[in-house]
Amino acid sequence: FAEELFLTVCHLSPQSATYINLATLYGHRATEDSSKGETYDFYQQKALNTLVEGLSVLGDDEALLKEIGFFHLYQGNVEIARDYLVRYVDLAGESKEKRHTMKILKDIETKLAGEQRLMQAYDAIHMNREEEALSLLNRYIEAYPKVWNAYFLKGWALRRLERFPEAQDALIQALELESHSSDIYNELALCALEAGNEELAKSYLGTALDLDEENITFMSNLAYLHLRSGELEEARHLLEQARSLDGEDPLIQRLMEDYTHQSGDTLGDVIIEEYLENEEIADKLKHGAKEI
Repeated sequence: FAEELFLTVCHLSPQSATYINLATLYGHRATEDSSKGETYDFYQQKALNTLVEGLSVLGDDEALLKEIGFFHLYQGNVEIARDYLVRYVDLAGESKEKRHTMKILKDIETKLAGEQRLMQAYDAIHMNREEEALSLLNRYIEAYPKVWNAYFLKGWALRRLERFPEAQDALIQALELESHSSDIYNELALCALEAGNEELAKSYLGTALDLDEENITFMSNLAYLHLRSGELEEARHLLEQARSLDGEDPLIQRLMEDYTHQSGDTLGDVIIEEYLENEEIADKLKHGAKEI
């Protein structure tokens, strides 16, 4: 009944408060889906559509602009949220709410500037400008000491500069903040290998592979280390796994040749398992019984 009432008022006498009340009603219905599944998404979208419709009917309205801005902020759409909140601040008169929003906008701008700095550091590493990347990352980490990506990028840059102990320290800090990133373990493996600790490198790569079981890069790196150590069974197991995922990968093909050269053995054809439904199995058994 409440929904019908709000919809009627929206059409007969549109006001920002009515659109906001209707959107709030949809928001409450969304939260009833604790699993945040399809029902949650459906009503969240209805809430947003209601607010946007209100804006199209009423034009730039302070209350609606602020409501849409905070809706997007809650959803994690930071840049979109900023755009709406800037429009709200430009329209709003002096008030406690406006001052609060301006403070949030300042935090948003700082966050976006920080994210831009991370992207600049990432690009700098790709362009072999590691020192520039480190300068950007050190400033970022000083402002945001709890962001694991920054330590990961720092470790990556330091490894490329062959400053392996420092790289390892940065990567360990990243790991303390995010323990489920396979990429961190892969970078740690590369550092350990450069430091001459092959067993530790294998351990790190094994963990990376546990976290990302179908990553061919991790498989090939670990297979290479096992081949180098003469651990042929371990290498064979990994190569068979990798080949079943992508038999055309040139690195895997080369490692298979190395395996054959070292072991004198060749890897057989990939076994493709055929899974049958219960009805198909029963049908095949019946036909088999008739043939007998």
